[in-house]
Amino acid sequence: MLFYVAVFLIVSNMTNISISCKRFTENKLLNYLLTYLLTYLLAYLQLYNMLIRPVVTYASETWLLKENVIKKLTIFERRIMRKIFGPTRTDDGYWSIKSNKEINEILKGQNIIGFIKKQALNWLGHSIQFNLFRVR
Repeated sequence: MLFYVAVFLIVSNMTNISISCKRFTENKLLNYLLTYLLTYLLAYLQLYNMLIRPVVTYASETWLLKENVIKKLTIFERRIMRKIFGPTRTDDGYWSIKSNKEINEILKGQNIIGFIKKQALNWLGHSIQFNLFRVR
């Protein structure tokens, strides 16, 4: 049976660095690395959804979504997603960046433009409700 040794570098702050080693079989090592990669990707997606996208779309309820604004926002979002998900390894062993089609498949149609349109509809509903139930 073949064993692998994985070395983990843990940095708690810039002055405290510790190194730990674990012994794995091949299947356990692959499972561990896949779960680590999955939690890494989920953490960055949560960071994007909770911090970056709200900052970028602040007060977007009142924006006019012109074609050039839509283009710039989708370019920005794809750039962030390419950084999060990294390159793709092709069948011949080369690495390539993810295409727009691959990023759209990952996002499953939940892009930043759809988020802005939902926010605008939500804001519209609040403004209509405010006018209906306002005390005169």
